[in-house]
Amino acid sequence: MVLSILDTSGIYQTTPQDRQVDVIFPSPLPENTMEKLEEAKLKKELGISTEQLLRELGMEIKDSSIVT
Repeated sequence: MVLSILDTSGIYQTTPQDRQVDVIFPSPLPENTMEKLEEAKLKKELGISTEQLLRELGMEIKDSSIVT
């Protein structure tokens, strides 16, 4: 809304795309950890790398030589 007012008044030129806002909130529901781990296990069986699976689970590997 502020960007629209600034654009209309000529103070700060913007496009409609610049003024579009998407608010993204994380789900308020608790995550089902077992479901996520089972999904990761299936992906591993399909050949997805361990590094990618750990990234999807929100884990960070500092030393990639320990990932097998």
